[in-house]
Amino acid sequence: MQVAIRHISPKLLLVAALIFLTLFLFNAGTAVAQGSLFSKTALGKMGDIEITSSQINALVAAQNPETRKIFASQPEMVKNLIEAELIRRSVLSDALKADWDKRTDVVVAMERGRDQAIIDNYVMNRATPGIGFPSDAEIQAAYNANISRFQVPAQIRLAQILLRLPENASAAEVKRTLAQAQDLSQRLDRGENFEALAKEFSQDATNKDEGGLLNWVNESDLTPQIRTAIAGLKGNSVSKPIRSSFGYQLIKVVDRKASSTTSLGEAREAIVKALRDARTEQNRINFLEDYKKAKPLTINADALKEIRIKP
Repeated sequence: MQVAIRHISPKLLLVAALIFLTLFLFNAGTAVAQGSLFSKTALGKMGDIEITSSQINALVAAQNPETRKIFASQPEMVKNLIEAELIRRSVLSDALKADWDKRTDVVVAMERGRDQAIIDNYVMNRATPGIGFPSDAEIQAAYNANISRFQVPAQIRLAQILLRLPENASAAEVKRTLAQAQDLSQRLDRGENFEALAKEFSQDATNKDEGGLLNWVNESDLTPQIRTAIAGLKGNSVSKPIRSSFGYQLIKVVDRKASSTTSLGEAREAIVKALRDARTEQNRINFLEDYKKAKPLTINADALKEIRIKP
């Protein structure tokens, strides 16, 4: 737990969204290696439904490069994919046994889904810009115009010893915990090892085994209380006990990174993707607008009266 931070990075939300998209991209992929196509050694199993490593590899390989990078860097996400895919296939199997695919509403939905996939692919093929876009000059211009977005704020890495206090701690509990924090502070002043004391006494299970080491954070994301407490710390010095909503903390500054600017080389891939995505969307809009102009549509108002919708 990063107790010194005011808010949480949205990175995990992006990861969750990518998994969500991955799972739903294969709703029409029932024909991929079921039944007799399964290998003898199953990667996962749910009831009589199995899945192999080759099938999961095929699912991952079909994703865009950005999604594949996330799977490669976070192997635990593959386990989530396996679980979700087994559930999906198991439910599908039960539905097919119940002839759910023969229901009129399902048949219509499947036909429209197939048609929409064709339409989407057709339009996207015409909307995707050529391989020459964007040019080096366009990439440079986008970088210059958005230079503020490539500013990396000053960052800091802290370590802590946390002595917890319950929300409604009594005066006696506060006094006892403060006394322990002051004793640890004095031991640190005498030269005892911070990491060793954190492993022994810190009550934050998420980082005590690492000597209380926290992740890198933007200095601006620290609470004013923590910023003030560590402002004058130098070298391996440690703050005096700090009372927070969690209890008492002893904070050590492990390292600092000055603010910097992401170089064009480092930002290039993200800029190219953003420019191509924006151009693709604009091309898609233009294609559909031109299409409507080339083939004007009309609606028969008299025939429209014949539509009957049951409540």
